[in-house]
Amino acid sequence: MNQSIRLLELCFPLPKKLELLREHTVTNEREADITVSTAHRSKGLEWERVVLGDDFQDIADPLMSEQERRDETNLLYVASDPGTQDAGTQ
Repeated sequence: MNQSIRLLELCFPLPKKLELLREHTVTNEREADITVSTAHRSKGLEWERVVLGDDFQDIADPLMSEQERRDETNLLYVASDPGTQDAGTQ
C-alpha cells in the first residue's frame, strides 16, 4: 500500500488525485469495480477477491508482545476472510 501511495504521489498532484477519486466514486457499493476499505470495516463483508496492503505489522517480530501478536493475527484474519475465491497481498 505504501508503494502504491508513493507511486500515485509521483504521477499525480494531490488535487488531481482527489478530483479523480470523486469522479469515480459510486454511492452504491454494488456498482463499484473496486472497494477500498480498512481491515476493521471489512468485518462481516464479502468480496470475490481481497488484496491486502503491505502495512500490517510483522507477526514474527520477536519484540512484539503476545497480546499484540494475537491482535495483529486476528486483524489479518478479519482482513483476508471476506475473499470468497482469492486473498493475496500487495
